[in-house]
Amino acid sequence: MKGDHFLVELGVDGALKNSEENIISLQNLWLVLESQAGPVEILRGIDFDVSKGESVVVSGHSGAGKTSLMMVIGGMEKPTKGKVQVAGYELNQLNENGLARYRRNNVGIIFQSFHLIPTMTALENVAIPLELSGIAGARSKAEADLVAVDLGERLNHYPSQLSGGEQQRVAIARALISEPDVILADEPTGNLDQANSQKIMELLFEKCNEKNATLILITHQTDLTQSYQRHVELSDGRIVSNLV
Repeated sequence: MKGDHFLVELGVDGALKNSEENIISLQNLWLVLESQAGPVEILRGIDFDVSKGESVVVSGHSGAGKTSLMMVIGGMEKPTKGKVQVAGYELNQLNENGLARYRRNNVGIIFQSFHLIPTMTALENVAIPLELSGIAGARSKAEADLVAVDLGERLNHYPSQLSGGEQQRVAIARALISEPDVILADEPTGNLDQANSQKIMELLFEKCNEKNATLILITHQTDLTQSYQRHVELSDGRIVSNLV
């Protein structure tokens, strides 16, 4: 069961025990990438802890390291140095197969550009994470989750037949269907107008709260919601503000 696999020591799959205090713990995290001009420091000594069920907004100017931070937490980018512990797993200890399992079982990701599969209906897009995991009743669960985000009449519509706001609601339902420990949302309202942005923000916080999912929300639009519990600001790869 999620949240119950905290071990006394590292196991073969990188799981940790007795680290239940924080669902996310980053210690002295560095990410340095090579370029033609030489090494580029993307993240520089990040220390960052997040409690289970906490909602954290991460903001900062373009190039501050926000998306890179999300990629590291999601196991999509390996840090150059430092420890990354999420949902009871030390990501540094996982190989590519282990990271894939970690993402499948513990993380839901919502992108600015929706990333829906264009040849699948809304119902099929939401059901696919459960189907890939071999979980029975995926379609029924997907239908219930789409009804919960007011898309009960759009089950059999393809992404091209949905508005931007509707597509993002499908993406939210898909990210939450597996009941992950952590939701990572990267500028989820960046392609939406003001009215839809407000609705999507409210829906995202509401659904994460219902599921007790930890939310890391990257956004420039901090004025769209006051529902978050903490606001972290990045600048040049460092945390410069961490306000509750």
